[in-house]
Amino acid sequence: MNSNQQRQRRHQQWRNWHLWSGVLSVVVLLNLAVTGIALNHTDDLSLSSRYLGSNWLLRWYGFKAPGQVQSVTFDSGQALQLDDQLLIDKRQIGEGFSDLAAVCVSDDVLVVTTQSEVVLSTLQGELIERLGLPPSLVAQLERVGCELAGPVAQVGGQFYRPDALYSNWNLIDQQTVDQAKIAWSEVEQLGSLERKKVYQLYHQRSLSWERLLLDLHSGRLFGWPGLLLVDICGLLLILQLISGIYLFLKRNG
Repeated sequence: MNSNQQRQRRHQQWRNWHLWSGVLSVVVLLNLAVTGIALNHTDDLSLSSRYLGSNWLLRWYGFKAPGQVQSVTFDSGQALQLDDQLLIDKRQIGEGFSDLAAVCVSDDVLVVTTQSEVVLSTLQGELIERLGLPPSLVAQLERVGCELAGPVAQVGGQFYRPDALYSNWNLIDQQTVDQAKIAWSEVEQLGSLERKKVYQLYHQRSLSWERLLLDLHSGRLFGWPGLLLVDICGLLLILQLISGIYLFLKRNG
C-alpha cells in the first residue's frame, strides 16, 4: 500500500468516525436541546409550579405512600390528613399539621381543629389563617365537637369554647353544655389499602416539570446508565468536532 492509499484510508476512517459519532449521539443531543430550551424558559412556562401526577412516574422516582392517613367527614365534604399534609376535598391546603381532631362549618368558614392549632379555610379548601392553640390545650384534646357557633373541645372532663377570633379558648360551665346538641367528630384511621388510593393526592406537589426536565437533561432520570449515556454522548460530540476540523483542514489543503 503506497502513501496515497494510506492517506485515503485515514481520510475514510475520519469520515466514518465523524458520521457515526453524529448518528449515535443524535437522540441524546436532541434531548439536550429540547430540554435545555424548555429549562431556559422555566419562569415563562411556570415549570417550577406545575406538577405531574402520573402514578408510574411517581413510583419511578421512589416516592412512597403516606405512613398515616386520617379522615374526618363533615357536612359538605371530607378532610384528609396524609402524614402532615391537610387536604379538603382532595385539595391540599398546607403541610406541617399535627393530628387531626375535628372539622366544623361555621358561617361558611371551615374550622379545622388539630392537636396544636385551628385552621380556617373556605369551604372550597382555600387557606385563610392558621391559629395556634393555647399551651394548656396543645396535645391535650380528648375530643372535639361542633355546635352551630363552632367547635367545642373537651379536656380532662372540662369543656372549652373559642372566642370569635379563635385566639383564646374559654372554660365553660358544664351545666350549660348540652352534649346532645354537640356533633362529636370522629377521626377515622385508614388502612394500607386506603393509603395506596390516596398515593397520588399525597404527591400532587412532589414532582414538578422543572425537576423532570432537569433529570432528563442530565440523564439522572435513568440513574447511572443515563449519566453514562450523556457522558458517552459528550465524548462522541468531542470526537465529531475533532474529526470535523480534521476533514475541513484536509479538504482545504
